[in-house]
Amino acid sequence: MAVVAAWFHGKSTGQTKAQDEAKAAIGAAQSQTVAAQQQAAQAAADAEQAQKSLQDVQNASQAHAEAQQIPDNQLDAELEQIGALRKD
Repeated sequence: MAVVAAWFHGKSTGQTKAQDEAKAAIGAAQSQTVAAQQQAAQAAADAEQAQKSLQDVQNASQAHAEAQQIPDNQLDAELEQIGALRKD
């Protein structure tokens, strides 16, 4: 009888240890999942900021290109006026 009781106790202790290890593994996996979700959220925020920065650079580039065209357009208009004055 003592041998059977010892065997059940050992089996019970082994199951408890396995259950504790499984719970610890689940807890670790959940922690890693939360950390991964936080990293993904940060990466999404960083990507959104990068997209805004890219848009700002594109807008500045477009404004610069337009600003460079202004003198040429004004010069063309002035040359046309001079040409019109000469014809008169």
